[in-house]
Amino acid sequence: VQVCAMRVSKDMRHCHIIIVCVASLWSLSVALPIDEVQDGKECEDYQIGDLLVWGDLQNGGNADAVQNELYDIRTVGATTFAFAAIRSDGTVIAWGDTEKGGFIDADGLSGIAGGVSSVVGTMTAFAAVTLAGGVVAWGNDMAGGDVGTDAGNLASGVLEVVATDYAFAALKDDGSVIAWGWAPGGGNTADVASELYSITDIVATHNAFAALRSDGAVKAWGSDSVGGDTSGVVGLDNNVRTIYASRKAFVAHTYSNTVVAWGDSDWGGD
Repeated sequence: VQVCAMRVSKDMRHCHIIIVCVASLWSLSVALPIDEVQDGKECEDYQIGDLLVWGDLQNGGNADAVQNELYDIRTVGATTFAFAAIRSDGTVIAWGDTEKGGFIDADGLSGIAGGVSSVVGTMTAFAAVTLAGGVVAWGNDMAGGDVGTDAGNLASGVLEVVATDYAFAALKDDGSVIAWGWAPGGGNTADVASELYSITDIVATHNAFAALRSDGAVKAWGSDSVGGDTSGVVGLDNNVRTIYASRKAFVAHTYSNTVVAWGDSDWGGD
């Protein structure tokens, strides 16, 4: 782990430390006794929603340029090289590698001016769902930092955005899916576009997406080696209850209480 951000919250007896680290893209929640000293401070010295960062200075470990904006933080997202934090009022603050998500340009700032509800990252780009239901992206264009010709379709009605390493997929309130970013990593739905309707859930491996339809069918796209092709998989036509993803494989839990897996066998795909 190279770069981390820590968000502080409290209850009557504990100081809750929520840690998000970019190098390995993991998060950890720790509850510490309220009187335990952290970096020479009592927990009472921190305000709820404070954010502390450390690690590689170029990749998010130094937030000096935006430190005065890092208060009342509700959640933190990460690429591999940058952080994006959301305040309780919906404001987004980004820092880290400016080419890989750590800088929001004027167009992006305009798009998120009304506030955002969530933010997710690929390896080098962010996508935020605005409070109005639109999507704003920034960072490396090839990894989803530019929605391009999909801008109109992503202006409203977006429920959530899911990310692979290099692409995003947005689930809309009409059950449709819009994907963008690096095509081999899931940024192009051309092969399954006609089958992506009435979608209720989307999950992702590192280079593929799988979508669950309301009729229990599952459709996938992206890199075949990590689950992006279901053409030879039996049991995904109409009986799936829930889908899950590891780093390189998918698994479906059916209404018959059976399990169907596909993708890299070393990661649960067999």
